[in-house]
Amino acid sequence: MEAFRLFPQNPHFRPLDTLNESARERHAIYKMVDFSGVFENMCRLRRDHPRTEFQDQLEILLELETHGFDVHSLRSRLMEMLSCKDKREALETGSKDPEDHLEIECVKVQERKIHIMLIDCQINELREKRERLVKENEESTMNIAAWEKEVAEIEEAKCECDRKFYELANARY
Repeated sequence: MEAFRLFPQNPHFRPLDTLNESARERHAIYKMVDFSGVFENMCRLRRDHPRTEFQDQLEILLELETHGFDVHSLRSRLMEMLSCKDKREALETGSKDPEDHLEIECVKVQERKIHIMLIDCQINELREKRERLVKENEESTMNIAAWEKEVAEIEEAKCECDRKFYELANARY
């Protein structure tokens, strides 16, 4: 039994003094098996095991202590394990809030990225539209200049016609 090699024991079994010798020996063996069992159970305990399993082992250690077993090392280790388990559970419980916030913020970032992409597309469309309108304005400005020139030439020609008409009308025969 590995437990007795690592944790040598000298139990006194005084609570068994009231039993007859045969029963006393049987109960003493049971207590030794209990001690070994607690040790083995502690080696198998995992963080996700229920708290009651840890508490059960502590209760068995308390009983063994009344029979003279030195359970200090095992109890300390078990208490540390339980403390780590409790601390981990508290962290898990407390970490839900930051995890929720993290998830919410990630969703917000994704939504903003989509909005930014849509705005970028709109900006590109507006830039293209602006460039097209600027080009059309330049063409229209050139057309206006050409039409103004033509209108001016026509007006000048009309004035010339009017001048010539009045000249002819007022000319002496």
